[in-house]
Amino acid sequence: MTSVVFDIAAVVIALGTDGMPSASTSLSSDQAFTSSIRPSYQIGSPSNEAAQYAGLLYTPTVPASTCVEAKPFIAHNLTLSMLPQVPNYIAFAPFTECWLNYLYKAIADGARAAILYQPTNTSNMGLPANAYVSSLLPVYILSYDAGAPVAQAMNQYSGNLTSVPNGDQLVTMFDPTSYARLWLVVTRTVSNRTLPNLWIFLLIIVGVLCVLVGIISLTLNMRQYFARRDLRRRIAAGEVDLEALGIKRLTVPRKHIDGLPQKTWRSADSAAGAAGFAQSSCAICLDDYEADVTVLRELPCHHTFHPACIDPFLEKRSSLCPLCKRSVLPKGFIPSDTQLTAATIMRERQRRRRAAREGRETGRVHTAPESDEIELQPVHSGEASVNEGSATRPSLPGRPSYVQMTNLAPDNEEEAAQIRRLPRWRRALRTLFPSH
Repeated sequence: MTSVVFDIAAVVIALGTDGMPSASTSLSSDQAFTSSIRPSYQIGSPSNEAAQYAGLLYTPTVPASTCVEAKPFIAHNLTLSMLPQVPNYIAFAPFTECWLNYLYKAIADGARAAILYQPTNTSNMGLPANAYVSSLLPVYILSYDAGAPVAQAMNQYSGNLTSVPNGDQLVTMFDPTSYARLWLVVTRTVSNRTLPNLWIFLLIIVGVLCVLVGIISLTLNMRQYFARRDLRRRIAAGEVDLEALGIKRLTVPRKHIDGLPQKTWRSADSAAGAAGFAQSSCAICLDDYEADVTVLRELPCHHTFHPACIDPFLEKRSSLCPLCKRSVLPKGFIPSDTQLTAATIMRERQRRRRAAREGRETGRVHTAPESDEIELQPVHSGEASVNEGSATRPSLPGRPSYVQMTNLAPDNEEEAAQIRRLPRWRRALRTLFPSH
């Protein structure tokens, strides 16, 4: 990429006895006009264009009949014939309909470069495109704001020293017969950066992608947040079973276990009358109850067990009844360390959809049986002797075995372990884009 700067300053050119310039002196900014501007466009760049060059500003002479519209903007004493003979000149002309005539004349004059400026702030000329001119002469375009002050200064510095601004001071320092003209230095700087527009375009694309990723990630995480909040609300309302969702192997706090009622077992007939079903043995140790002797722990589902059997089971293994798998936890109880993950939300949603689909197919709604619908009758198959140290326990018909009682819903600890084994980039993706 090439950066071009125009440094313009007034110079005093003294003439020798032979009429040729003998010396030139640049004036400071407090003595005369100075300016530093950048062109709006550059049309063409010949291969022999130097990194820096300079010359006197002048206006090429073209027939008045061919450039009538440019006449108000031309100072006639700024033509090449009115300038001192110096090695280099730079053409300066208005960017009107006859701009090409000025460029051809500048080439014929041997100008180092040509500058076209917008003569009014309402002019809207298109960019010149001429391969022949562009290959022979550097052509620069100036806006009205940049070019108008230079054109005005050229008119001011078009006579001898006595007619220029601050001329009364300058004649005390220079020969009054000297000329005052504008001298322009063109400095071209080639940047080492390649394809800057492509890099800017790539940065814009990357920025847009980052914004889109952020919006999508925020949207998904917000949906996940509201889904977790809704699931937690339904759990608190008792509509969802935590263990059925595989939250974890929930256990019952000791204070809740101590709050479960205890009673002394009576005969099977009286027990059936009180609880709605007959249960004459403990489903964990398989020992028969002794009437008016055995103290039992009664769960909310009205199933009874030895306290020494059921209490450790509820406290260390599961919160579900070993027989009917009904939760012993109070309705809406949520452990403080419960984490509702994306997989949990997905499983709960699938369960609801499956239940709704099955309900449409069968025409009925599937719900868990109430406690008064459960009726278990003991099956008497003779006395069984169970050794305390035996490796296996007998499984009686209609009664779950010890292994069956431990077949609970999968917990989310295994899921957390699987996530920890994932690569970091996959864990980052799960965080940015939680699944639903």
